[in-house]
Amino acid sequence: MAEDLTAQFSELVINHPDNLRSICHTYISDPTPLEEKNLGRIFVLIEEHNHNEFAQELFKKIVETLDYEYYHGTDFDMEIAFENALQKLNHTLQELSSEYGDDWLSGFSAVISVLKGEKTHFSAAGRAQAFLIQKDKIIDILSQGSSGGNINPVRIFSSILSGDLRKNSSLLLGTESILEYLSQDRIRRLVNETDSEGVMKKFDSLLRGNASSTNFACVLIKMKNVSAETQGQHSKQKSSNSPVEAKKRVADSMSSLINQERQTSELLSPSLWPNFRKRLKKKDEVVEKKLDDDDDNDDDDIESEDREEDVGAMKEERAYADHREKGDHREKRGKRKPSANKNEAWQIILKKTWEITQKVILKLVSLIAMAFQALWSFIKRQKGTGKKFRSLNGNSGIIRNTARRIKNLPRSRKILLVVALVFIILFAQSVIFQDKKQETKQEGVTIQKNISDAAIKIDEAKAALLYDNENGARAFLLEAQKLLQEIPATAENYNETVVPKLAEVKTQLDAVNHVKTIDSPDIIADFSQVFSDIKLKKIELTKNTLLAFDEANGSIYSSDITNPEPKTLISRPGEDTTTVASNSDGKNVYILSKGKTLGTLNIDGKTVQDVAIGLANGANIVDFAHFSSRMYALDAQNNQIWKHAASGTGFGNGEKWLQEDINLANATSMFIDGSVYIGGSDGKIIKLFSGSTDSEFTLAEIGPGLGPVTAITATENGDKLYILDSTNKRIVILGKDGKLLEQWVLSNLEGTKDMTVNEDETFLYVLHNSQVYQLPLGQ
Repeated sequence: MAEDLTAQFSELVINHPDNLRSICHTYISDPTPLEEKNLGRIFVLIEEHNHNEFAQELFKKIVETLDYEYYHGTDFDMEIAFENALQKLNHTLQELSSEYGDDWLSGFSAVISVLKGEKTHFSAAGRAQAFLIQKDKIIDILSQGSSGGNINPVRIFSSILSGDLRKNSSLLLGTESILEYLSQDRIRRLVNETDSEGVMKKFDSLLRGNASSTNFACVLIKMKNVSAETQGQHSKQKSSNSPVEAKKRVADSMSSLINQERQTSELLSPSLWPNFRKRLKKKDEVVEKKLDDDDDNDDDDIESEDREEDVGAMKEERAYADHREKGDHREKRGKRKPSANKNEAWQIILKKTWEITQKVILKLVSLIAMAFQALWSFIKRQKGTGKKFRSLNGNSGIIRNTARRIKNLPRSRKILLVVALVFIILFAQSVIFQDKKQETKQEGVTIQKNISDAAIKIDEAKAALLYDNENGARAFLLEAQKLLQEIPATAENYNETVVPKLAEVKTQLDAVNHVKTIDSPDIIADFSQVFSDIKLKKIELTKNTLLAFDEANGSIYSSDITNPEPKTLISRPGEDTTTVASNSDGKNVYILSKGKTLGTLNIDGKTVQDVAIGLANGANIVDFAHFSSRMYALDAQNNQIWKHAASGTGFGNGEKWLQEDINLANATSMFIDGSVYIGGSDGKIIKLFSGSTDSEFTLAEIGPGLGPVTAITATENGDKLYILDSTNKRIVILGKDGKLLEQWVLSNLEGTKDMTVNEDETFLYVLHNSQVYQLPLGQ
């Protein structure tokens, strides 16, 4: 059974009377049980660096606006209600700026949060702090999205972050000054040591003892098991041994209030409430009249009202609260009588207007009908004469005779005909225009919905990253990207609304996918200096010598990486170097030629000597590797890896190494360090051990997905795999357990051919056309 969680929360405010430079304020809402069940609680923390009467008015306006707009709105979706409340709050703060100026914004900091169950949404302005604390780590939630204190006076609270507070997680809202006296690590340890009330007591003691007259404020929310907490507790404390104002409150967020709701259900019951409300609203004759009109249906409605949900009861409760607030004002002004005479006057005006409109419409229809009748009579007369129009131009004679007949019509009929044609044209245009208008309107609604949904997905991705859920964040970002890409570039304000969102999604995806772009890597060797028509296919590094193999003429070129000077090592006309493998000690380089002959390269002697090897008949060897005195050949034709043991100066016949059926038809490259790693043209990476699939290897989700693997390389003692994905112009660096570590995008290198790494893994070498690029590792 899933454990029920409850929120334990407390607040601390320290305002020193001799510190007039700033003032802090916190607020935790106290909703009714039904309001909390539907919308949760509001948490507010504010700091203003203008300690005067305006600051107090500012706090009051913010709290009153939030509390009323959030709990008295028309929407019961938590996120939408919060967005609407923030919009109203922004409008209220703009009005304050119009009255007092906007200088106060430079010293204003605030963070506002709403919490219902585990779901939380919050928005911040200025330099306020928010930390997510989970056991051994603390995350500064606002650090990446911080505006550095710069506030937009038009939209002070401009964005919303969303997420879930899970078991044993805590959310701490605080003023900027708290980090001057408590490190993040110390905050984490204090929060994890005890309950929220105990944490506030320790904060109070530490801050008052070390911070002289500095003002502080913080709000702490801790998620605990319901069974681990005392039900129904609600405490609030103040410091008694200091002029410092310090208040703390600890309470369950849901369970105690639900019990209270059950105990008071009779007072809030929807079945009794309508009659109770009717008696209260007799003071207002207009409202009383409306209730009297509905009284006949009251008996039939009582049974359905008994079945209303909590949201319905909450609406009734709000209606009563609003009416009660307005009642006193109405009593002071006196009772107002319904304006019956005004209503009758408006009814007469509307009736007369409708009668006139009907007459105009009937007249227009009559005119159109007469015009069509005249036209039809004319066509019938033409048919009755039995005449045939003759013309050298065929139908043009009919047109001329029709025009002449129309010309001979009486003036009144001509007018009717013209009016009819005009109305037909106007009607057709209006229909077309209306369709286009409706289509444009619907397209606009769809675009706005896509933008809104994409923004939600981006926020969900940020929340997932807080919990190190990269796969979840990647999925949310890809959904957001898809929604934005569905919007046509011709849409209104596309560059202002859609393009920035797409850029934000790309930035977030690059971060999730560990992408680094390399625009201008260093060239370590350019073999076109040796032969301009060179066609290199493979490279190999042995000690400090970089070898390059020409697939067109079989020649081998070399360059010292410590003193690059490309030169021809061996010229082998007519040979095709199919693939290359090197010994683990770096002494020997083996070459498999097109004719399936194996040779070993003597670099000092600049010769290639044939080496005996018993390759299987009909084998399609796409790659091979030398490991532990054995040669392993990757056979894509027979879905097999052949193991050739050393025999004299060569290698014997191949033995089947695989112990299970594995599809190797798409295999392109192989590396061996005791385990066997195979890359394929289908973008798959396979890890094998002792002839079978390694069940502990799980390839991470990579975005975008891997294209055909051009090369796979590593070192025997290293813990990384290097994958060359030429199609996507990148190098993917994996752990040997399959975890994604980095992606390097080679933005200007399209069509790379091969890659190798030096033994101490300080540099990667990538072949592109006739040039070899050197990429530093570990930076």
